[in-house]
Amino acid sequence: MADRSHWVQTDWGRGVVRAAVLGLILGLAAVVFVAATGHAQTGRAETPVLRDIRVHAHPDRTRLVAELSARVEFGLSLIQDPDRLVIDFPALDWHAAVPDRVAGAGLIQAVDRVPDADGVTRIILDLTAPAQVQDAFFLGQTASVPYRFVLDLQPLAEAPPGTAATGPGTEPASGGRDARRPIIVIDPGHGGFDPGAVGAAGTLEAAITLAVSLRLREMLVGDGRYDVVMTRSTEEEYVALRERVRRGRTAGADLFISIHADANPSPAVRGASIYTLSGRASDREAAMLAARENRQDALTEIEIDPNDAVMASILIDLAQRETHTESNAIAEFLVNRMGAVTPLLVNTHREAGFAVLTAPDVPSVLVELGHLSNASDEALLNDPVHQTLLADALRQGVDDYFDWLDVVNGS
Repeated sequence: MADRSHWVQTDWGRGVVRAAVLGLILGLAAVVFVAATGHAQTGRAETPVLRDIRVHAHPDRTRLVAELSARVEFGLSLIQDPDRLVIDFPALDWHAAVPDRVAGAGLIQAVDRVPDADGVTRIILDLTAPAQVQDAFFLGQTASVPYRFVLDLQPLAEAPPGTAATGPGTEPASGGRDARRPIIVIDPGHGGFDPGAVGAAGTLEAAITLAVSLRLREMLVGDGRYDVVMTRSTEEEYVALRERVRRGRTAGADLFISIHADANPSPAVRGASIYTLSGRASDREAAMLAARENRQDALTEIEIDPNDAVMASILIDLAQRETHTESNAIAEFLVNRMGAVTPLLVNTHREAGFAVLTAPDVPSVLVELGHLSNASDEALLNDPVHQTLLADALRQGVDDYFDWLDVVNGS
């Protein structure tokens, strides 16, 4: 995986922006300016609104989240004696509900607003100890959540593995589902006697999906943020569709990503796409699950009376509604990231009744990396560099999704 400590990525006019600013050392004042994208709001009649600021302490980082009505440019400056971090935004409309001083947690003692000057809204973070910026980025808006600026701080001197960050408000995670790393299940499509689509030059879909999946696994594991399970790890292995779903649920998956390459009768069609389960297919799956003798296993954390078919249907439907929302969210983030590295089909996020997407309690997406039936796409999909770019785009989309969950869940 590419070293993220020395680059700043901007999207190509499509997606979520991440500025990875690492290793900022507080020996001297360090100034880093990060341009989010050409989506900056300068030149528009309306002034972006800052709607909320909050701080959360995690065992390995302290996170600041600011909700805004638009994505804007931002600048970061680390200053010592005393230890502070300065965030500069273009002039914002500071919502009346947001106080000028916000209580901190972890490495952030407090968040202070400085009076606007020269068209800049300045926010100063008073730090409890020397720190470095782990990450700073924008999350795109959804139907229910506005744009969010996210800043992650780490202690300047890394604590030993398993040690919580110091500072007031920091509490180690304890017990339960949220105390562990998220489990990502990667499902390379096809395999064994099923090669999947075959390109004009003889490229096998099963080989491409495995190659990208293995790269993605390496990146996710290397980040240390996730545990990763593969439904298959070799070209020779064939796994039935329902077995793929079973393996994902048995692993306790928090996210299921099935990776494929498309084909079309027209060789002119090219581009990647993302599928989530359609509502019609969801209804059919709920009916099937409610009718099965082992339907109490459909939801691992809820006990279902095997004699109560109505209750089984209701509980499965409720689980599917939440899962469908989260599946759509990860699809949105993946589309944004993939659009920066590869052509996309029109209406990139689509819905269909793929069997591997039918787990009622696991957010699931099926990624079509491109069209093997198109000569340009086939050449790209065979390129190891492009495979790495695709895998990294997927990794970033996964990060965006779990960052979004953190914000939505208030953590």
